[in-house]
Amino acid sequence: MERRENSLQIFNAESSLRTLGFERCDITMRRICLLGFGKSNRAFYNVMKSIDPELVFFVSEKSKIPDDLKEMLSRNNDLWEENHTNRILDCDLIIRSPGVNPNMEILQKALKEGIRVETEVEFTYRFLKNKGTLPTLIGVTGTNGKTTTVEMVEMVMNEAGYSIFTGANIGKPFCEILRFDGIYDFAILELSSFQLADIEELHLDVAVITNIEEDHIDWHGNFEGYIRAKLRILENQSESDLAVLNVDCEFLRNVKTTGELVSFSMKPESRIHVDKLDLVVDGRRFSIPKNIKGKHNLYNLMASIGATMRFVEPSDALRYLERFKTSEHRLEEFFDYNGVIFVNDSKSTNGSSTVSAVEYYKGRRICLILQGRPKGENYAKMVKRIKDMVSFIFTMGEISEVVAPILEIHGLKYERVGDLDELMESLKKRIDEFDVVLFSPSASSFDIFENYEDRGKKFKEKVLEWFKGEE
Repeated sequence: MERRENSLQIFNAESSLRTLGFERCDITMRRICLLGFGKSNRAFYNVMKSIDPELVFFVSEKSKIPDDLKEMLSRNNDLWEENHTNRILDCDLIIRSPGVNPNMEILQKALKEGIRVETEVEFTYRFLKNKGTLPTLIGVTGTNGKTTTVEMVEMVMNEAGYSIFTGANIGKPFCEILRFDGIYDFAILELSSFQLADIEELHLDVAVITNIEEDHIDWHGNFEGYIRAKLRILENQSESDLAVLNVDCEFLRNVKTTGELVSFSMKPESRIHVDKLDLVVDGRRFSIPKNIKGKHNLYNLMASIGATMRFVEPSDALRYLERFKTSEHRLEEFFDYNGVIFVNDSKSTNGSSTVSAVEYYKGRRICLILQGRPKGENYAKMVKRIKDMVSFIFTMGEISEVVAPILEIHGLKYERVGDLDELMESLKKRIDEFDVVLFSPSASSFDIFENYEDRGKKFKEKVLEWFKGEE
């Protein structure tokens, strides 16, 4: 362990925590451990240091900490170690990175010793609440569609003239809101199952669940654990809050809510539903914007209208959304090669998301590309749903070992490739067989790439390198 002091005695230095509003709540922390030093915890560190430079942190990271970050920590008289040991038990508060499982032995030991363990999301909520600067909170979770739903909600609320903060699992970590001296009207939070798994106080005025499908089984241990984590978004709601649920999802259909239920589905029994070319909201009919394409985006549209209907008239919200564009890496049609459309759907990290992408191009000759590290999902369900819609499948990365036997059972044509160049070489030989080349990986990117953005960017670059100029 590299550090500037021989012990954790440096943590005993008095810090002017009154500047943090701690005198108005039960937080009297002097020793803060950051368990994991990824994006959210780095942001937390920088934000808290900007508020009170005298705060001292202990960073515990299981992997190697880059030298530039070590230098920064040293300059600030902070400590670190490159493994998780009992030294974290010398702290008063542990902020875990979302990817750090709260069930790990060292954290369970910390809880038994009375040490608070939470993510920056829970901390930021308590901080704002105790300072009296808490905005109205809209939280969105779900296996698929949560980012697009958040982006739709953000657009509606912006266009309606509200001051908003958007972040958590998308964009900025929630703690970045603490840099703002005033009070936002709304904070729109995308929340993952990792962030929801151990919340205690987080109270959302509007809680949205877009759907629940099998995902992150490796982290939660089983599907039931994943479902429980997702449903915790509803946990602290009161009767005056809104619970916006996709009741076409079998795991949400019978959920009991404390908040007012706003159900949405493709069926007329729901408060919000689709009827041909119209969106029906509590019996009122509205035209669906023409730019909202695909069944998956109709669900996202319904979720966003449910999330905003208390604050923005649905007719206005739908008018604003006529200018909505989906974000990069989600069904992004980025190149046309002699009539063959290349699609970057790198954000697809599970089977149900890939099924939605394939269904969008149903009826065309689809070449599907799967890539990445599986998360414990059973891909048999996905393959069964897409087998009659795809012409050929390429597999790359760790998913190949898992999915290849399933593809063979169903008699699907496929080829395993080692990297993007090998993929392009094989694809070029077959390109005339397809109408659509769909890069919808159905797994996490971490076996080869830094994240799904890096994966999508490199896929697009490689396609243009091999195909552009030869149209």
